[in-house]
Amino acid sequence: MFFPSVLMIIILTVAHIISREVPKDLEHIKVLRENGPLTEESLGIPFDTIGTLEIRLSKIEKLSRETLGQFKNLENLTISFSKIEKVDKDVFSNCCPKLKHLEINHWPDFNYEDLKGIATLPLESLEIIDSDIPKLKSGVFEGAKLKSLVLTKNKLNEIEPDAFKGLGELEYLLISNNKIKEIPKQSLAPLRSLETLELVSNGIEKFSTDSLPELPNLTDIVFIRENLKEINFEGVHKVAPKLNDVFVIGKNMVHIPKVSGPLRIHKWL
Repeated sequence: MFFPSVLMIIILTVAHIISREVPKDLEHIKVLRENGPLTEESLGIPFDTIGTLEIRLSKIEKLSRETLGQFKNLENLTISFSKIEKVDKDVFSNCCPKLKHLEINHWPDFNYEDLKGIATLPLESLEIIDSDIPKLKSGVFEGAKLKSLVLTKNKLNEIEPDAFKGLGELEYLLISNNKIKEIPKQSLAPLRSLETLELVSNGIEKFSTDSLPELPNLTDIVFIRENLKEINFEGVHKVAPKLNDVFVIGKNMVHIPKVSGPLRIHKWL
């Protein structure tokens, strides 16, 4: 399928976002510009009746695993532009038994220990935005059942070869606004269910068939504003038999050799 505009890339991305509907018998609570501890009294509602919790522009004191563990029916959690004092180093470890979707956006105290704890949750989608995670270490996501992973503006400059180990159910991977020149081939090898790989403004300089392990379900690759100097997908269907479309978007219009077979390559300014 050919997408005639960048808008369709957005549609392509949205198609991979997991539904975040809240069961009708659970509440959607927004915490905005609040200071103090997170308690049932401060929220005015029992923790176990909350299905979605958004914490934005707030300062929360003494957040612990024990507190998060009381959100027994929480499915969606967003922490955005907030300062949260953690009692435990890995505050997410084995908390929130039903949590499916987690978004961390500009939480200054979020660190690598928290990232390890996330792998213990039953998450389907994880978005980490504007955090300080310079390196993805091997096995950090092992045990997770993610289908969608977004890593944006995290000062990421190194992905270890086994960083995505265990993510055999992942369907969508977005890495954007980081500082990496290449994605290690071995790091992609566990992603046997991956359908869409999207790389945006990371400084990636080259990508080719040799960059890909066997990815039997990959259908789309999207490059947006990457510093590409070389792209060559000759023979790519030997490793990615379902790959239909490669999108190259940005001012750097690198030469892309023609490829035999059904692969379509789309270039836009």
